[in-house]
Amino acid sequence: MRDQLEQWARELAARLQGGPYPLPVRWKVEPTVMASWAAVHGRPGGGPLFLEGNVDEISVMFTRSESPRRLVVLGKSGAGKSVLALYLTVALLDAALAEIRRSGGTADPVPVLLSIGGWDPQQPLSEWIAEQLVAGNPLLAPMVTGPDGTRRSLAKELVVTGRILPVLDGLDEIALGQHQAALAGIETAAGQLRHFVLTCRTGPYEAAVTGHGALASTPVVQIQALTTGEVGRYLVEGTDQGPNRWDRVTEQLHTQPDSPLAQVLTTPLYASLARVVYRARGTRPDELLDADWAGTRAGIENSLIERLTPVAFAAATRRRRARTAEETAAAHRHLIFLAGYLRRCGTYDLAWWQLHRALPRWGRSLAGGLAGGLAGGMAFGLTGGLEDGLMGCLVGGPVVGLVGYLAPPVPRRVDIRARRLLARTWGGLGDGLRYGLGFGLLFGLLNVLSGGGFAAWFGAGFALGLVVGILGGLMGGLWGGLLRNVDDDQRASSPTTLLSDDRAASLAGGLFGGLAGAFMGVFTGMFANSPTMGLTVGLRIGLISGCMGVLTGAWGWFLLARVLLAMRGSIPWNLVAFLHEAHDRGLLRQAGGVYQFRHARLQDHLAGSEVVAARGPAPAGAHRSPAESADGPADRGAAWHCRWFADRFGR
Repeated sequence: MRDQLEQWARELAARLQGGPYPLPVRWKVEPTVMASWAAVHGRPGGGPLFLEGNVDEISVMFTRSESPRRLVVLGKSGAGKSVLALYLTVALLDAALAEIRRSGGTADPVPVLLSIGGWDPQQPLSEWIAEQLVAGNPLLAPMVTGPDGTRRSLAKELVVTGRILPVLDGLDEIALGQHQAALAGIETAAGQLRHFVLTCRTGPYEAAVTGHGALASTPVVQIQALTTGEVGRYLVEGTDQGPNRWDRVTEQLHTQPDSPLAQVLTTPLYASLARVVYRARGTRPDELLDADWAGTRAGIENSLIERLTPVAFAAATRRRRARTAEETAAAHRHLIFLAGYLRRCGTYDLAWWQLHRALPRWGRSLAGGLAGGLAGGMAFGLTGGLEDGLMGCLVGGPVVGLVGYLAPPVPRRVDIRARRLLARTWGGLGDGLRYGLGFGLLFGLLNVLSGGGFAAWFGAGFALGLVVGILGGLMGGLWGGLLRNVDDDQRASSPTTLLSDDRAASLAGGLFGGLAGAFMGVFTGMFANSPTMGLTVGLRIGLISGCMGVLTGAWGWFLLARVLLAMRGSIPWNLVAFLHEAHDRGLLRQAGGVYQFRHARLQDHLAGSEVVAARGPAPAGAHRSPAESADGPADRGAAWHCRWFADRFGR
């Protein structure tokens, strides 16, 4: 719990960095999309609850004795729903830890912040939440017996007994057309999820309620717009370059509260963007009134978002130096590419282990085939000469390429647990028997075709293949027992931790494969009474198994994709360090094991700029309007990738 509190507190500080103080986000009850107050109370005649407040009071309001501790938070895009959910999570975790220190335990459920956009409503919500808990903490995976006699994971037991308070952020990020099904899934899980918090944009939630009905026993609040006075004070007090720079802007906010500028800046997201964009002394806030794009709400929003990335990288922070103009332009191009890639994948989660999806399918198959062909060529060439080496390339390349075409794996970590190890090794024995029979028949057939009789078929072929297959199955089962996959929706680990764990598992897998090959080579040499055959088998199996041990991990495919994309200039060579810096500069946020753009609106805008970026940088001094950045179909960037790979590898 302490680790979670530290993680989310750091994330909250990163999202608020540079501001003079948190914006005063407020909310009020939205009765049009909620059940009756009697349903909220669970008894006839229940009256309205006082649920109004501001961001500093969210935990107090949520934990009042009369509160059902179920809440839906609505708001328009950029209203501050995610930050409010983060505030509540940090406050409740802090209170729970304080109670534990005071009394040795807590009776309140432990809040867990989850991005619900990764949930498939066809899966029971309680199961999905339990999976996220196990993914972040393997100690919650062991099976336990509940009070009703049901066997389930410790994580599932915590969920169904009300020990977990899920804070579900971003219902609107679930696939379009699934919002009504998601609401039905939440309603179905209500018996197990006695307490929860849900955030969503207003429009999608209203549509879901229209089709499904309101959630019972669940109050709904709507985040309100900031006042023009609050925005003006925030902008003036948030800059160190003199308050007079904002005089004309604050005057219009005061005198024209319905103007496009006021409509934009009274949204917390754009108020904070305006402070960042016009923080430096050389900037002119007056252009929010005078520029060609300043006459419309869309023009102002697009201009602020368009300029955020260059301004963020050009500014020095406590941890980062100011980037040069060339470095800033490169960083902007990299983020444009990443945003376009996420849009083509239909997600807002930037997971390093999914980077291969930025390549065309045939491109990643080609990359894997080259690596597999190299390994096969080395394995057979070192022991049989050039002809065997070419044969190894022809065999190894397609096999690994097919693996890359189908599905590179998710991250793994070494997980030593005796029960799991024994189960996996036993399963490996069964696989070994099946594969051994196949190998034996194949090797025997090859011996017959080469002129041997039944004795050659059985002795050098079938029996040897059977033994090698069984040994391979046992070794593979043993290694599989030491590994544990990490689900795609990793919410409680950091991206760096996941990468380190999988890199260690992949390299260990390569070493394990090499040692397994050596062991089988020794056994083969003893079985066939031929040291030469043993050396040949050991080198071939060892090299191929070692290569596959690396390439069956997510890190191996990430490495291949990173090299190919960096060669093209789409991403920096040190992508992990770049993402960490973008997070430090407030452009990305961390959600467990994945990064996300600070706001979906930022990703969508940058993705719309991908086609323009693909045509090359604009001439010095040229201005690209936000409208020009947003046009063009989404698949042109992918088509350009295909042309690039064809130019490099298709000749």
